[in-house]
Amino acid sequence: MSALAPISGTSYAIAEERVESRSRIDEVIVTARKRAELLTEVPMTITAVSGEILMERGITSITSLPEVTSGLTVSVNANSQVSFRVRGLGSETSSESFEQSVPLFIDGMYQGRSQSYVQSMFDIAQVEIVKGTESSLLGKNTSLGAVSLTTRKPGDELAFNVTTSYEFELDSHNIESGVDIPLANNMALRLAGQVRKQGGWVENPLLGEDYPETKSVAGRGVFVWEPSSDLDITLLYQRFDTKTLGQPEEIVTDLSGGGRARAEVAGYFDFETNLNYVNASSDPGFGTTKDNMVGNAAIATINYDIDGYTLTSVSSYSDYDLFKPFDADLLPGRWAAYDPINQDSKQLTQELRISSPAEGRFNYVAGLFYLTEEWHQDRIWLNPATPPNGLTGEMLEQTDIELETFSAFGQMNYDITEQFGLTLGLRYTDEERTADFIRETIVSGLLTSFLFPEINGNKTRTESHVDGSIGFQYTPNETVLYYASFSRGTKGGGFLNLPTSIAASEFEEEQADTIELG
Repeated sequence: MSALAPISGTSYAIAEERVESRSRIDEVIVTARKRAELLTEVPMTITAVSGEILMERGITSITSLPEVTSGLTVSVNANSQVSFRVRGLGSETSSESFEQSVPLFIDGMYQGRSQSYVQSMFDIAQVEIVKGTESSLLGKNTSLGAVSLTTRKPGDELAFNVTTSYEFELDSHNIESGVDIPLANNMALRLAGQVRKQGGWVENPLLGEDYPETKSVAGRGVFVWEPSSDLDITLLYQRFDTKTLGQPEEIVTDLSGGGRARAEVAGYFDFETNLNYVNASSDPGFGTTKDNMVGNAAIATINYDIDGYTLTSVSSYSDYDLFKPFDADLLPGRWAAYDPINQDSKQLTQELRISSPAEGRFNYVAGLFYLTEEWHQDRIWLNPATPPNGLTGEMLEQTDIELETFSAFGQMNYDITEQFGLTLGLRYTDEERTADFIRETIVSGLLTSFLFPEINGNKTRTESHVDGSIGFQYTPNETVLYYASFSRGTKGGGFLNLPTSIAASEFEEEQADTIELG
């Protein structure tokens, strides 16, 4: 799937294994439909993985989730961007400005950019993986699925936990800890943190190290207050700092011999094109690439019960700052551009919804969702120090994208009889994006003269779409549920961050139809 072209198609799926242990399926509670429900009563394909299983399996990063569930894969491209795929379908990560069609949610907070997927995963109560289109209730861009993390909340007694592990093959370690602190009646605080190192698996003989090596530090505080039986308030703040050293790519072919020639000019005579987990990108004088990403998030969740109806407000703020140098040629010496990227994002979301009582033949969830984001990237394409200098040229470019999204949504469930049920969902979304592009040539070269000429301008994109779902359920007894559903979901279009021209910067929305039997 290309970032330049929309997709439109239909996928067919039979429901898969839903939990790690079938013997405990009746105990699993999920919240994918914005209310707490038994997994056996939800007519969707969801994998629920508990925090205990994550700890037992040593899952300490979001990218390791495929180890505990089927149907979910993680792709990492040459720029270390991460994307999810559900049942083999997902979004490309070729453009840093591209939003994903399998987004991440943390306690209901939408995280749609792949840059957020590199953060640490720790002190988790449960992970829910929605397989297939969920277009009605979740925040936005869930045309192919979603991954939802629920963080661990404080208990009402003083308690703490510490977990540590060490992996010998790659020299990796992980330390996690947390403490529950009761503050007063119906008021408690949980503090948790993680320190993690993931060793590399590609040897770099020039630098005498194995890459990529990831080091991360993360912390979280969760405050819970229940001033009355009708009201509860949860406040969360978390921060992460992740550094990744080196690049995992290998050069696998050199038909013209140019790679070997350049390596030897730079003084390296062991150039190879074997798939043996060895590369020689950069050199001791040039150093190694080091990505550094720092992110913050704050979430306020308020639930208020009125005669069985629950009013919920979820407010969130999140940001990240990324500094990313890149040795584009993967060779010793500075032949192609040394390309430092500065990127940052600031996002605000607000969701208001009402949930009717779950009892009775008819129940519903309805609400409003708002998102605004400012996304910025600037990068310098530097002229190589190694001759010939004029092959690439030098340029400075900057992209600023502002996004505003509003949507109204609802889903209702109706029991036609004691055994047959109907589910209908609908979501209307209106989006506006504005992009400003600046590219200046510092030194003329092949890239700056032909592929990336100077540009200075802006472009606006507006779109609206209606998504939804319809499903039927048959429950012959208390332990068996059969269902059939059709869902349509849309992921909004947008702008490339590195376009050849302003006219070519825009890409269209993606649409996915899912028919599911389970």
